[in-house]
Amino acid sequence: TLASRVPLFGDVLYFWMLTWVYAYYCFDYKWTLCGWTLERKLHFFETHWTYFAGFGAPCTMAVVLLPKMVGEAVMNALFPFFLLVAMGLDVPSATK
Repeated sequence: TLASRVPLFGDVLYFWMLTWVYAYYCFDYKWTLCGWTLERKLHFFETHWTYFAGFGAPCTMAVVLLPKMVGEAVMNALFPFFLLVAMGLDVPSATK
């Protein structure tokens, strides 16, 4: 990807961006069912970015550390589990 080609810190940037993408994919289903607007989703995501980096890290580690086909297979096996976890979490209703 383009992010991984940036000198010195490109691989780290790629890793962190991918963690947030996977976390957003998981939580977007719940937020949409709750009727959240895009602005509210992004505000919540930006406010709790460290949590989402940790939430998406296991899937990202599978993709980054394993060979391409194996990593994608492991990620596709893990994704439904993480989706169910995200759906079961209680999202604070006080967020603007």
